Amino acid sequence: MTHVHCLLLDLPDEILDAIIFAMTWVPKGRYDALLSWPYPEHHTTDLHALAVTCRKLYLLCLPYLWRDKEFILPEETTQPPLSSHHRLIATDVLGQPSALAMFPPSLGAHVRSLSRDLSTSPHYDLSNSALMAGLVTNLRALRMDFHPKPRIEQYGLAYFAQHCPLLSELYLENCRDTFDDFQSLVLHRSPLTSLALISCSVKLLTLASLFDQCRPTLTHLHLQGVCLEPSMTSPNNITTSYLASRAVVTIPHALYTRMLVHLPALTSLALYDSMFMELVCTLVAGAPNLERLTLSLHDQQPDRLWLSMDALTRLPRLTFLSLAFRYNTSTIPAEIALLPCALPSGCIDRWLRHLPPSLSFLHISAFRLLLQPDTVLSLVKPSSITRVLLHHVSLVPVPSLAPDETTAFEQERHMIMTTKAAWRSLPNWPAIEPFLLTGEQVLRLGLPLVNRLDELCITRGFDDWTSTM
Repeated sequence: MTHVHCLLLDLPDEILDAIIFAMTWVPKGRYDALLSWPYPEHHTTDLHALAVTCRKLYLLCLPYLWRDKEFILPEETTQPPLSSHHRLIATDVLGQPSALAMFPPSLGAHVRSLSRDLSTSPHYDLSNSALMAGLVTNLRALRMDFHPKPRIEQYGLAYFAQHCPLLSELYLENCRDTFDDFQSLVLHRSPLTSLALISCSVKLLTLASLFDQCRPTLTHLHLQGVCLEPSMTSPNNITTSYLASRAVVTIPHALYTRMLVHLPALTSLALYDSMFMELVCTLVAGAPNLERLTLSLHDQQPDRLWLSMDALTRLPRLTFLSLAFRYNTSTIPAEIALLPCALPSGCIDRWLRHLPPSLSFLHISAFRLLLQPDTVLSLVKPSSITRVLLHHVSLVPVPSLAPDETTAFEQERHMIMTTKAAWRSLPNWPAIEPFLLTGEQVLRLGLPLVNRLDELCITRGFDDWTSTM
């Protein structure tokens, strides 16, 4: 057999490593702005193809192959294969010696991001968490999805806070603070740059301390369905856990003010508790470098709502904006919680014209959004905002000339046109028609962020999203 020498392999390892990095890198895709967990960062199939080529490329690919790992807790009904006498579990795999003898002692030391799906079973898997944390000591990003059933003991965050000093990104779902799990992040002073909490509860003093600690470094923040846990708990038992799960309260606005007052490094924020005008102004002043923002507003006084909306135009780096007009949905069904955008069409037109030129993605969800014909035409024409998705839009054929926002809004909401048939009378209807869809039509396109109750939506710039649906 003739062996063909590949001149590429004669290149220094540093250059080959850069080539592997570039060849396997996952480009930021269409859903990047909507997702909290940005891993894996490299295509596993491409890495495998390179790794099986020769030993040298295998050794160079090894750190990337183990860089981003995901482990899913099997469901209780899952049975191991009949042919296997011993099934390797995650800690067995991570503890195996690395082929790179000069660097880490085990494969776990290569891991930089770890995703653990523990939502399939209420069993706690704490012993595995303790072992795993000791094996992934170079971990930077941790995601843990827990079963929603209340626990009778801790969730295991303390193990990772203790053994992973480089941990800077944390993504948790269904994690309760009944037994002071989050306090370990404060005690070990984890330098968080990214924090995502979904359906979690945290004790008030712990949450305040965590924010004070991470304030200079925090760049990404996602809070959805986050409540405050009672500050005092009795000894660990099922009754304590159950009662604590029923005693949680929403985060008060005073605490939000403290949390948002100074976040100079923050570039991405998603808050699902509804905000009022003072909090929005505090946010804009405290996080002037925001690039991606998801926010809910509940002010129904047009003058106050205008101050909130106008404040958002003072974020010069904003590229992604998703606004929802609704009450806090922790206790109210999302469909009922939707509110109208209480601004007349003239204010909305003025607001759209003053949005920062950096903005490329605009999403607005409201029970009613009033638009005048010229505004609709400007939204469907090519512009710096390349993606537009507006729900529940209503046409105001003749904008009100009232001098104040409240009177204008009251006048306009009695003259709105909410059906496609009514819109067909517009002079520019042929230019508008392709972008005006019913909620069902938008759903059939496979677009996210859509409410099934939508009457009419304006959508533009999503052809590449739907072409592969």
